[in-house]
Amino acid sequence: MKNYTKILLLILFLTSSFSCKDEGECCTPPFACGVENPAENLPWLKAMIESWKSNNQELYTYMYVLQGKYFGETVIVIGSCCPFCDFASLIYNCSGDVINPLSAEPITDQKVIWKPLGSECNL
Repeated sequence: MKNYTKILLLILFLTSSFSCKDEGECCTPPFACGVENPAENLPWLKAMIESWKSNNQELYTYMYVLQGKYFGETVIVIGSCCPFCDFASLIYNCSGDVINPLSAEPITDQKVIWKPLGSECNL
């Protein structure tokens, strides 16, 4: 009986660790650009996401946001996995200014910091 209790507690712990609260917001928000949960706490990024949601509902589920490093600087990458769109990823610094990479230097340490609930992207 004790083993069943331990297994049940483990399952409950794992389930609560991986569940999400709201659309695009995971239980442990990422930390980037000096803020916790940049999708909510960087005004320019939050406005961009809200714009996708209200203006491009048919494309909303294809959008995503990554955090990465470019020449040691934290950057935000706006991407889309839309199969019928011609979309080039955009790279922003933490202030919301577009960075136009002129070198072949890759963006490293990429991780997803936002995608909508029901996302079509397999990241």
